[in-house]
Order: sequence, then C-alpha cells, then structure tokens
Amino acid sequence: MIIDVPSLIAFLSAETTLLPGPVILTGTPPRIRPPDTPAERLAAGVEVVVEIDGIGRPVNPVTAEA
Repeated sequence: MIIDVPSLIAFLSAETTLLPGPVILTGTPPRIRPPDTPAERLAAGVEVVVEIDGIGRPVNPVTAEA
C-alpha cells in the first residue's frame, strides 16, 4: 500500500468525525486467490460477503443497473 492504514485514518479523521459503521476501502491485497484460479467477476445475482471477527458479516447482493 502506498499509504498505511493509520495514516489513512488520520487523514480522513482530520476533516470528518469517524463514527462506528463506515467502511474505509483500501483496495485489494496482492494474491487474494491462487494464481492458477480464474478471476471471478461481479455480476447480477452474486453476493459479496465480508466477514470480520468481532464486527460481523454483511452480505451485499449485486444487482444490474436499470
């Protein structure tokens, strides 16, 4: 990462009060899947699940734009 997480939080909180709930997206880490596995694409009907210990497991469905 170009900017480490503590610096990113400091930058964002300088102008905005960060309350519990918002998610700060930092990008995709390298090698999140084995190199020989084809990439999955987001498409209508796919569910994106992010699980974080102690926080929860939000499930977000992907829908097609009208």
